[in-house]
Amino acid sequence: MKICKRAILFFLCASTLGAKDVRVKSMDALRKKLASSEYSIAVFYNTSRENMRNEVTKQKIKDLETMFKSMSKDSYYKDAKLQFIRADVDRRSLQIAPKRYNLTKLPAFVIFLGRQPLAALYGYIYRQQIDQFIAKNLKSRMDQAIKQANELRKKELEKAKIRAYNRPYWYGPYWYGGFYPYWWYGPGWRPYYRGWYW
Repeated sequence: MKICKRAILFFLCASTLGAKDVRVKSMDALRKKLASSEYSIAVFYNTSRENMRNEVTKQKIKDLETMFKSMSKDSYYKDAKLQFIRADVDRRSLQIAPKRYNLTKLPAFVIFLGRQPLAALYGYIYRQQIDQFIAKNLKSRMDQAIKQANELRKKELEKAKIRAYNRPYWYGPYWYGGFYPYWWYGPGWRPYYRGWYW
């Protein structure tokens, strides 16, 4: 029964490992991350000195990063295994990213299917707008992924239950030993030692 409970906990935890907030530092790392997932959403932004000297822009960038991290922890996106990627194009190894993906403005939220960009959304926008953007482009795919994950989880849980109930039990040795001075308990008692009466 303990094995069954552990298996249930394992599969419930495993289902929450899909969504990730990944920060890439180069184009190679970006391509590898995109290739590792069926679909992803990446945000491209610029933390140049000019932007970070402007207090308003600096705060907007911080808010954007916080919002993006928070979205990656959403249970729906986790179950759908949507990958969240942050790319700071101020890094020398990522400066070609806007040109590579035809981004006309920063920040840019881009949905990828594998390595191929599917759609882009620009500007410092609210989470609700990003949720709608994701739903418009990925809802059917994510719902299908969740359905398949749930079916697989049910099958694995059934297997775990069968293994738990069919597991042989072994209680180990059951042995009493030692010397028992029963005469201490009054007349009529005989000493008993390991199955033998004196």
